[in-house]
Amino acid sequence: MTMMDPWGVSHIEQETDNTVDAEEKRPSGLKFEDNFTPTVRDTLPDSEQYLAILEKKLRDIKNDPNVLRQLTEKKEACMQNLLNSEFQFEEADGLDSPLGQSQLLRTILPQKQALIKGEIVGLIDYDHLDSSESEKESDQSTEGIGRAIALEISRNLNQNSIIILLARSESGLEQTKNLIQEVDKSLTVITHDVDLARADRKTYEKIFDEVTTSVDTSGIEFGIIFHNAGSIGDVKQTLDLSDVRLWRDYFDLNLFSVAALNAVFLQKLRPIAPQLVVVNITSLCGRTPFKNLAMYGSGKAARELFFKVLAVEEPNIIVFNYSPGPVDTDMFNNIIENAQSAEVQDSFKKVKETSILTTEQTVGKLIAILEKGDFKSGDTVDYYDRI
Repeated sequence: MTMMDPWGVSHIEQETDNTVDAEEKRPSGLKFEDNFTPTVRDTLPDSEQYLAILEKKLRDIKNDPNVLRQLTEKKEACMQNLLNSEFQFEEADGLDSPLGQSQLLRTILPQKQALIKGEIVGLIDYDHLDSSESEKESDQSTEGIGRAIALEISRNLNQNSIIILLARSESGLEQTKNLIQEVDKSLTVITHDVDLARADRKTYEKIFDEVTTSVDTSGIEFGIIFHNAGSIGDVKQTLDLSDVRLWRDYFDLNLFSVAALNAVFLQKLRPIAPQLVVVNITSLCGRTPFKNLAMYGSGKAARELFFKVLAVEEPNIIVFNYSPGPVDTDMFNNIIENAQSAEVQDSFKKVKETSILTTEQTVGKLIAILEKGDFKSGDTVDYYDRI
């Protein structure tokens, strides 16, 4: 026989005796062998990819000079919270109870679990944060929250992911693309410079058709779209906002274009992506009245309600409204410089001097909330709701 058998007879003995041992009659799967080397692998199939992701994250941490400061601030804030609160620790009886699996854990941070065959991420990055025509030609629009989202998401995607960037500034898009590829060269980054205030359904359909036809869609598991904030509009008193054309232009960009883009995204990806996620960047100004921010607040309020209705109508789509808090962006500076009310200017100036957030801070909170997934589809969460 070709296989050693410590309990049977050798092949030579069988030839000499012209007999067949009973052991030889057994199926090959039931024979004893002298090779007892375990066949179980010591590592999981995706261990190398997982370790590569951890090593990349470690390099990111080492290269970020703010990490230690942020960790120290977080530790001190937690200690103060524990010392000053009347929180009562719960009994440990339920500590071993199973946790409900968050849909977004698998969606936003695939490295938390086994890596999958293929993923696509539709990252829609656009920032019309300026109001004048000259400012609209600036590249600074892609340096705000939208760029921070693109970079943070790129740190949490596997090598099969695709990021789509939309904005009006071609040079700004290229800068963001280069920064993403510095994070992970394996990611595919597709950019389209589009005037979103003038774009229509056909424009968006063409963009998504080009993307979906250039990728193998058989392994796609999910699609994500981030609707970042549009323009600030005129920062004047309501009685001075009588230009109907200005209002129409504002809602063309901040609501109508968003609705068209969102519809095309969902319709194009629904047949190929089992899970879809929609993230809308909203604002406290859409829920609380602020002087001189009637145009901006009304646009945010309308858009937030639009996405809440989407969540009701489409229960299989995850919809999340995130309010980033006061962030150091061109929009915030625009209010300080151009608000009609001196009181509003002083108020925003004080915030900037004392408690303004960086784009990295607020986007980090956004990703953390999505990762945890402790919200209902359609909910609105503010940065300060999860301190």
